[in-house]
Amino acid sequence: MWAVSSGPSGAFVHQQAVNHLLIASPTSPAGKTALTAALGHLLAETGLQVRLLRLRSEGGEDGRSEDDARALTAIPGCTSPGRALPLGDVRAHAGEAAAAGGVAIVEVPTLHEDLPKKLSAKVLLCIIGSPEKQMADLTKLAASLGKALLGVVATAVPRAGLERAASVLAEAGLACLAVLPEERLLAAPSIAEMASALGASFLVRDAGQDEAVEHLMIGPIAADPGMPHFGQHRRKAVITRFDKTDLLLAALATELDCLILTGGQRPSPYVLDRVESMGQEVSVLLAPHDTITTVGLLDELYGHTRFAGQRKLERMVELLRERLDLEALAAKLG
Repeated sequence: MWAVSSGPSGAFVHQQAVNHLLIASPTSPAGKTALTAALGHLLAETGLQVRLLRLRSEGGEDGRSEDDARALTAIPGCTSPGRALPLGDVRAHAGEAAAAGGVAIVEVPTLHEDLPKKLSAKVLLCIIGSPEKQMADLTKLAASLGKALLGVVATAVPRAGLERAASVLAEAGLACLAVLPEERLLAAPSIAEMASALGASFLVRDAGQDEAVEHLMIGPIAADPGMPHFGQHRRKAVITRFDKTDLLLAALATELDCLILTGGQRPSPYVLDRVESMGQEVSVLLAPHDTITTVGLLDELYGHTRFAGQRKLERMVELLRERLDLEALAAKLG
């Protein structure tokens, strides 16, 4: 088994590693990639060698599996091949991790009963939202896993229902390892996802296009209140018509991630000149729709986005630090 204990500074220190960990879910999406990444980061902080893997979907390669696998390559302290792997390759990587005294954490798209045995692994089930409506599938899957099941982590639970969710899982005889609240940032889309959903083109492309944008702000009707309005949030995308030059310049005078210009026409050259001259890390998107349609399309993205970027990782790690007993989890991996 592997275990962690509190050192003199309060940090965790790893002792030994044998068993691997599978992250699975009875439904999808459920936050498996975010949980895999954040848990790997926390364990790597203990000094444990952690390898993050994504098992390929049964139908072969697909965009979602590959996106998840690429996201795992950016986790500090962990190693990852950066692509979704067939079972044979996952077993080989897990074996290499064990031989080095480390652990493999494997995100699994579909969990079969014999998979834990094949990979010498225990299973952590990840569910999204309140567990009541998922109990039939969850208890059936738990029964099939038997002693291979470590417990359940619930993600994106409404804050008013956190205690209730833990009680429901406990009443069903399931070990509740953590209940994580809904978070705007974890549900937010990246600039790249927004561009794709809108069919927008990049007038200025910043390197941070895979980072989540926590707030969407629509430009006010008049320019006068622009700067106080836009100054309310830091991590934001500002949405306004291409020809509202004063509003666009007011937005650029505040801290922001992205300008989304609606109406399908290029803005005044002053706007793009200001972006370049200020040296801000700002992406500028040109959307083909009007503002109302653009906002509606972006609203549909929230809660249906992929895990990627440092911001989402930091927030997920923070939530696990607050709500997951890492020592208890390690003790179950015997």
